[in-house]
Amino acid sequence: MSSCRPLLVCGVLLACAAHPLWGQAERPSRGKGVRASGAGDSQGTRSGPQNSGTRQRGPRAPFVLTPAEQEELQRVLRAWESRAAKVKTFQADFTLRAYDGVFADGEEEPPPREYEGQLKYVAPDKGWFKVNSKPAEHWVCDGKAIYQFDYRKKQLIVRPLPEEMQGKAISEGPLPFVFGMEAEKLLARYYMRIVTPPDIEGEIWLEAYPKFREDAANFRKVDIILDAQDLLPYAIQLHEPNGKSRKSYAFRDPIVNDNLQFLKKFFESPRTPLGWQRVVEDMGTAEGSSTPPSADAPPKQAKGGSRQSR
Repeated sequence: MSSCRPLLVCGVLLACAAHPLWGQAERPSRGKGVRASGAGDSQGTRSGPQNSGTRQRGPRAPFVLTPAEQEELQRVLRAWESRAAKVKTFQADFTLRAYDGVFADGEEEPPPREYEGQLKYVAPDKGWFKVNSKPAEHWVCDGKAIYQFDYRKKQLIVRPLPEEMQGKAISEGPLPFVFGMEAEKLLARYYMRIVTPPDIEGEIWLEAYPKFREDAANFRKVDIILDAQDLLPYAIQLHEPNGKSRKSYAFRDPIVNDNLQFLKKFFESPRTPLGWQRVVEDMGTAEGSSTPPSADAPPKQAKGGSRQSR
């Protein structure tokens, strides 16, 4: 499943440092519904079956919800699930801000690196994502494979999806926070709570902490801000496992359920740019990936090697 991770960028990374609500990284923790507790997994046991299979449990619940808080959370997640089911196409511009807290001098966090980008999505399994950084970060998923453009190495890396993963909704991947997921599945997989500050209107703030080691290896927690009226993501912020670095995506000018014919061209299997190599990797290549494929990172060797062509 980890090679589907890029699809979820569509919806996962978040936040908006420019947004006055997130002037401080940990501000959401002071919102409503917070009952800090280092022990227990009571939210998980009350929120439905785990269906964990062979997945290993990760961190313990960082808080405990009262019955009233749990009921309100389930109401919001069910409404989000219902709204997400109606999203057939989505496109938006976003601002990405990357904070490298590991380089902080004392308590002062260094200024973030800031980039503009775009994402496009067609339900259930097509995604297009580009960050206008140097080098650019760009990937496409046509539902059958993920195509990563490595501008440093001039390689188009192709990761075919196995048949059992083709046609799967993006929400079935590692970070299902943009378009929502079934409420029961979310609560089985994450410790979640509502943390909307009391002085904020028109928004719903959520926190999600991973229950399983597989997800905990990718992020420590995720903050989500939804528009309270249409339940579309306004911002998403991903806190990395080191607890110091984070990336925030603030979405703007979203277009929902637009002309499908216009969008189709973005999800066609891309041609290899002139002078580039086309590198085909199998599913073993992306195992353990914690972020969307980055143009800065060299491609890993697939099991049995990669196939390269001009």
